[in-house]
Amino acid sequence: MKAKEVHPLVALFAIVLLSLFVAAILFGVLYSTGIFKNQNWEFGGAAAGFIVTLLLLRGWYNEMMKGLKPAAELQRKIQELEKQNKELQKKLRQATDELSGLESIDLARVVANLFARDVVRLANGDSKALQTNFLDTRENLPIYFRKQGENWLEILLHEFESETILEARRVDGLKDWKLPPPTTGIEQVEEIASA
Repeated sequence: MKAKEVHPLVALFAIVLLSLFVAAILFGVLYSTGIFKNQNWEFGGAAAGFIVTLLLLRGWYNEMMKGLKPAAELQRKIQELEKQNKELQKKLRQATDELSGLESIDLARVVANLFARDVVRLANGDSKALQTNFLDTRENLPIYFRKQGENWLEILLHEFESETILEARRVDGLKDWKLPPPTTGIEQVEEIASA
């Protein structure tokens, strides 16, 4: 569900209408009585019901909107990450289309270097992010390049590990980063969740 903010005038209009409706029901149909006193004003009957309902609804609306702001911000961040993911997948598809059928060791090194650079760049100096990016990429490289053959994939994965270490040593905050052991997808999720 997407969090959407309601325009303040629409919210105010709805609150006033609801307050009028409540006042009409309470004092027109149910024949209630009531008094609203303030330091400056005093209202009785339907006006009191309208004012009390208006103040209650406005308070609830303000509290509800406070809760929606973090949700809207989170939704914006998710959309931004999805956009980045689509761009990276598009680049990856283009690269795999260009590389389809090639088994050159030099090409494996070049591809590994490109992936290593992106993994380190996307970590933005955060070693946990680098670990997650590295593990995800290492797990997915065989899927992306399965057509190139098993020997080529072994070279690619070895070169990717070496190049990632070299790239990480060039970034402050990642100079001491160590290559994580191979994990299964479940272990990786548990590891990220415990961090």
